[in-house]
Parts: sequence; structure tokens; C-alpha cells
Amino acid sequence: MLFKERKRLAELAAAEALGESLWTEDLDQAVRGKLLHAWYDSTTNPYAGRAAAEQIERLVSRNNGWTETFKIEDALMKAPVDDVLTYVEAISLVLSARAANNYEGEYQPSAFIRYVNAAFNAHRVAYRLADLEIVPLSSDELHVEVVEPVLGLLHGRPDLRNAHDAYLNALKEISRNDPADAITDAGTALQETLTALGCKGSALGPLIADAKKNGLLAGHNRNLTDGVEKFLHWASADRSQSGDAHTSQQAALSDAWLMVHIVGALIVRLADVTPRAEPLA
Repeated sequence: MLFKERKRLAELAAAEALGESLWTEDLDQAVRGKLLHAWYDSTTNPYAGRAAAEQIERLVSRNNGWTETFKIEDALMKAPVDDVLTYVEAISLVLSARAANNYEGEYQPSAFIRYVNAAFNAHRVAYRLADLEIVPLSSDELHVEVVEPVLGLLHGRPDLRNAHDAYLNALKEISRNDPADAITDAGTALQETLTALGCKGSALGPLIADAKKNGLLAGHNRNLTDGVEKFLHWASADRSQSGDAHTSQQAALSDAWLMVHIVGALIVRLADVTPRAEPLA
């Protein structure tokens, strides 16, 4: 990541740290440009790109009832948002179909999906490309009911400032396409929350145990908290082994979003100081 993009993301993070929500359904020229580069990088040679482009352009024209076709480049950079997202879906569909038909690795649908979602995350565009379809985050109950409320809650609690910063860092790492660091930062946010609430321990495991002892977590929460710990251990191991393709399964952005959602929901629950169980003697 080069200077201008690092500066933009730092300014965005600073605004979010003050409680400002920057999610948008608009597509500025920078996002459109990144979507275009995602398309360019999704095929391995010009012939494959041209063949796929013709199919994509015909697919969109039939879908929209148009009597002419429009070049992908023109559509991504100039068309209304709904049409751009339609082209993004069509690109994903055609690339996936061609890749499944053994076109000698000429088509890279997974790379296209990854680059599109990275662009959306980096510019806080409230859409996600999932299962070959564009999904608005406004319809993502977890995002609406967890991510935004937890940022508001943490921002309004000076005692949870460290938790707020760590949770925000998790979202920043997602925007930088670094899911392993995002998972780690989400775990740190949970650790800082437990510490702020008076739990004792130098690591997440002892803090969770102390939270149970003091009634902040009930016994039936054990599977959830154990799962969070295992998730963190997996992300840490993945990062340390990332140079060895035979022993490492890389964390994906979907894994990071899962951790952010789980930790966010748990933080909201913990921040409600009503005890969840009688303290253990």
C-alpha cells in the first residue's frame, strides 16, 4: 500500500474513532477504478479477457433488456451504481462458470471477489460480493445490529477506550485485506473490555475465567468463549506458518468478519453490567 492510500485510510480511521459512520452506498471514482483493476487482474491473458468480456456484456444487456451492449470499462467507470453492481455480479458469474469448465487456469474468480470486497471495505462501501451476488450491508443484520452499535457503545465509554481502539483496528485491518491481524485485534478488543470491567488476568483465557467467576459470563457461555479463544489461536498459528503452503490455511476476510461480529456481540453483552450468573464462591 502506497503513501496516498495509507494517508486516506488513516484519515478515515481518525474520523471513525470520533464516532462518525462513513459507510456509503455510493461509488466514487477511486472505488470504480479499483473494481476495473480487479476485472483486469481476473484473467491471465488478453484472449481470455476478451472472450469473457463479450459474454459478460451480453449477459448484462439481456438481464436489463437493453438493445445494445456496453463495454465493461465504460460501465464500471461511468454507469449508475446499480448498473456497476450488476456488472460486478455478471463478471463474478461468468468467471466462475468459465473457471469451472477447466479453461487452463485462465480465469480467477476468487481473486476478483477478493479484490472487489477489499475495495468495498477500504472505501466503506456498504456492499459485499458473496456467493456470486451483491449483498447490501443494510440487509446484513449482524452489521447493523452488532458492528455499528458496538462502535457507538465503545466510543461513549471512556473506560472502554482501549477496547474501542482495538475493535476499530480490527475493522481497519479488514479494510487493508489483512484478516489474520483483524482477528487478533478483535480478540484484543475483547481482552481490553474484560480488563476494563475489572476482570483479572494477563491473557484472554484467564480473563474469561475471571469473568465467569464474577458472574459476567454464565457457564453456558463456555462454548462461545472457548470458540473465540480457539479462533485466536488458529489465526496466530496461520500467521506464523504463512510461509508454508503445506501447513497453513490462510485466514479469509469472511473469517475476520465472523470474529468481528462474534466479539462485537459479546462486548455489547458484557458492557451491559447486569450479572449473567451468580458469582462463584
